[in-house]
Amino acid sequence: MLKINVKNINKELKKVSKTLEKEIGFKVQIETINALKDLAKVTPVDTGKAKNSWDLEINNIKPHFTNSRLGIREAEYKLINTVPYINKLNEGSSKQRPARFIETTLLNNGLIPIGVIVQKR
Repeated sequence: MLKINVKNINKELKKVSKTLEKEIGFKVQIETINALKDLAKVTPVDTGKAKNSWDLEINNIKPHFTNSRLGIREAEYKLINTVPYINKLNEGSSKQRPARFIETTLLNNGLIPIGVIVQKR
């Protein structure tokens, strides 16, 4: 029989929880940055405008990338493309990519697309 005695279990659990939260947050940041790069790679190209219009906002603030860790936890990440025809491209109007290439790219990067919303600015 194995018996483990842990003192201050609540304190230890809080430490583990904080470590997990940090690591999960970091993983989401990396997956989001990779998805942003991949979306630019898979976006159909005619003029290059749609491909070059991908952007990332965190809590409605465009981040300044000084290193790979953005240092923002519990953030809302938005991958944005503001060209007016991005929905048409995602619906399969180009022969270069099948329909729903945005959702497929997000899923391939470990992200779950809750809804693809194109906002005009």
